[in-house]
Amino acid sequence: MAKKKRLPNSTKPHKRLAPDAKVITKKLTAVDKKRRNEIAAAVEKEIPPKPVSAARVALAKLKDARKMAAISLDQLAERTGMSKPNLSRIENGSGNVTVQTLERYAKGIGAQLQISIAPYAAPKKKPAKKVARSK
Repeated sequence: MAKKKRLPNSTKPHKRLAPDAKVITKKLTAVDKKRRNEIAAAVEKEIPPKPVSAARVALAKLKDARKMAAISLDQLAERTGMSKPNLSRIENGSGNVTVQTLERYAKGIGAQLQISIAPYAAPKKKPAKKVARSK
């Protein structure tokens, strides 16, 4: 059985292309950069935004309320019985958060957690594009 020849590291495509890609993007003209940004903006409009979880929205509001009340993480940890590192992870979006945790956090800052349900807004419909047919 014949052994495959190994290429030296310098000739492997994945090692060679990454530095070249950086050089290519640095050499774009102002017009090319503008066009690239326009294309990126158009693609972002076509791709729907990633949905944000309700728990993350609630945590952001609770964190803002904690800062407005000038409560430190140390004070909050003492009030809730949760550890400071755990509170920090919760605020920074690491891991899943339960409703019970949200309630403990809210109680620790002197707030009440309220959950409401509202219908989604109807999506806007785009007009259909007319396609010219050749005869």
